[in-house]
Amino acid sequence: SRDGAAGRASRNGEAMSIHSFPIVVIGMQRSGTSAVSGALQRLGLFFGKDELLYPADGNNPQGFFEHRKATILNLRCLDAFQMHPTSFNRLPANWKEYPQADSLREELKGFVTAEFTGRGRWGIKQPLTSLVLPLYNDVFEGLALKPHYVLCVRNPLEVMRSESRLDFGNSYRVMAPLGKMAFGSWLRYTLGSFADATGSPLTVVGYDRLLTAPKEELQSIVDRHADWSPSAEEWSSAIGSLRTDLRHNQIPVEELDAFPAIVRKTYEVALDFDDGDPGAWKETQRLHQEFAAWLELLADPKPPTGKLGLAWLVEGHRHIAEVRYTPSGQWQTVRLSIDAPPNTHVSGLIYGLPCRTWIRRNVWLHEGKETPAPFQSGLGSTLSVAGELHRLDAVFEPDQIQFVTPAGSGPFDLELDILLEVGPSISAEAAARLARQLDDCVIASESLARRMPK
Repeated sequence: SRDGAAGRASRNGEAMSIHSFPIVVIGMQRSGTSAVSGALQRLGLFFGKDELLYPADGNNPQGFFEHRKATILNLRCLDAFQMHPTSFNRLPANWKEYPQADSLREELKGFVTAEFTGRGRWGIKQPLTSLVLPLYNDVFEGLALKPHYVLCVRNPLEVMRSESRLDFGNSYRVMAPLGKMAFGSWLRYTLGSFADATGSPLTVVGYDRLLTAPKEELQSIVDRHADWSPSAEEWSSAIGSLRTDLRHNQIPVEELDAFPAIVRKTYEVALDFDDGDPGAWKETQRLHQEFAAWLELLADPKPPTGKLGLAWLVEGHRHIAEVRYTPSGQWQTVRLSIDAPPNTHVSGLIYGLPCRTWIRRNVWLHEGKETPAPFQSGLGSTLSVAGELHRLDAVFEPDQIQFVTPAGSGPFDLELDILLEVGPSISAEAAARLARQLDDCVIASESLARRMPK
């Protein structure tokens, strides 16, 4: 059988299993992901308890079938890697090396096992999953699960116009209206899904086909699971849920010719996709490489070269030691030689710009020995501990980090193993944090002034 069970858990003293072949619905929102998921639910697929799924609203009268925890986890993952729902970027190639990866993996693993153990055939639908598939693939592999990806594809012009009609009010929403930027996001969701789902069963559901020939489209999903035989009543309910009256626009594919050729080509290749055809995979990879090449040309500049620079005072004179380095996006070792007296307070920059720095090794090298190099955060920066790692969130201040040289004779070499992250979201967080601290200082000063005798 192509279906089965994997992973054991205990519930009320009885061994429970998790179905080994989950269905994961991906693709850009407004592409039919909710319609497909609603139909699959009526065919017997469990997406979660009703109270944990986002309720229907004016934008999706039939329901979303999105688990609240999946949404929260996906948003947390995007934030951890400085991405967002409209990001064109993928997770870093070395994402597993990032300290936040372990906690995200454990959170996703806990979600899957807690929500779907003992639930029979199950699935996850959350469009943002398309952006973080490497995380899901990693967790699924660890749990011996074999996902079947269902990629929903719709004419991107229709996606854009559907987006423009959304009424946000009090409705559930994780993405701002996109306008013509929808084309770039659509390419990222579609081509990125092909790239990250490589090696797994993948069924493409075309939005037009779903509404004009729903039984055939849904059957193409069901047929991938040998022990799935929905009843006639379930089929009737599923097909009946696909309401053509909820479709508000239909646009000829020829109108895509007004946009870069890769848009129409991707749409046509996706609709013709057969995951049993190696040539089909090859063509999606070619298109993804073309899209990635354009992104590289249009990307923000790489993080600039910065410096680890520390200063100290000797008899009233200021001394400085610094070394320049370029953040690599990976773990790297930075060494700085400091010719300061022993037991001297030294402080300064770890990079020079607002940054998030993970530190896994911090030592002094001197007299042929290696000793720990404890440190503190400077003014405005914050220091926290995550397992065996230190995390320094540094603001744009000349005093980001502080050390004390060890006993013995110098000079001393400070050696740090760091993984440094920079970007707009980190800079914004740093500015907000510094502003709050300055506000606290003002409040404290005003309070002190009021208590002072006049």
